[in-house]
Amino acid sequence: MAKDAIYSALRASGLFKLSNHLTRNGLRILCYHGLWETPGPGYGDRLFMPVAQFEARMQYLARSGRPVLSLDDAVRRLGAGTLPRGATVITIDDGCASTVRMAEILAQYRLPSTVYVTTWYIDNPAPIIQVAADYISSVSGQPVPADLMSLPRNQREAALLRFGKGADVPGDWHGLRQFHLMTPDELARVAALGMDIQLHTHRHNMEDLPSELDDNANALARLGIENSRLTHFCYPSGNHQIEHFDVLQERGIRSATTCVAGLNFRNTPRLALKRFLDGRSVSDAEFDAYLTGFQAIADGARERISSIRA
Repeated sequence: MAKDAIYSALRASGLFKLSNHLTRNGLRILCYHGLWETPGPGYGDRLFMPVAQFEARMQYLARSGRPVLSLDDAVRRLGAGTLPRGATVITIDDGCASTVRMAEILAQYRLPSTVYVTTWYIDNPAPIIQVAADYISSVSGQPVPADLMSLPRNQREAALLRFGKGADVPGDWHGLRQFHLMTPDELARVAALGMDIQLHTHRHNMEDLPSELDDNANALARLGIENSRLTHFCYPSGNHQIEHFDVLQERGIRSATTCVAGLNFRNTPRLALKRFLDGRSVSDAEFDAYLTGFQAIADGARERISSIRA
């Protein structure tokens, strides 16, 4: 792969090491979603990562000597200007059932992490219908039934299973809960393993942010998570606007993460923190390009060149 070869050559040249020094005060935030635990072909490049690849990433982080901080500690120290050099945070979006395996791996390597949990599916156990249907379609080549998402909610899962059976998709993706979110017991399990639980809206949308935050916090409160601890937020699908900041601040939210790639410095808005979305197609060299800050420097240079040309 040409890009990977370029990154590998740049790393060998010493530019990654120089970039790491130049960006030493920047906060790195990694973003994950879930793990692919179903036999057969994987799905969702930046959505479900192979278990072995995720474990290799965490092992690399643990052995790198790079300081991995909790989100809360990192945000506090970012504002105070006391971050250790190359500080890194691990975040996980949504709360997929496979988050339990992620929490076990993170605990094994003693790495702190935060999971942003969307809670509607905790109250209404079912696979995420649209994602599962897209998976079936991608494997089988058959189109998603046009009426699937227009059916009443209580009929969609049965229709999804009929679609999967008719498409003869390999692997027990439903029995393995590949596209389910965590149950209350599983959420308690990841918390017991040391994973921090934070807000991600109730229905995974931003249509009515005040209600979404309230419903999200109330659902987590019913599971024993104190409202006073819910001070960090992740925008669903990274969708954010400056108009959202007032709503978040009114509810005592201290940080919010986006899907914008980059590093975070003292002047980065705390309610628009940047992250790096890791995934199956991300090579070790590309992962290192982000962690060392080389990618941020290169992106900044391209933006300046584009503005000059404009």
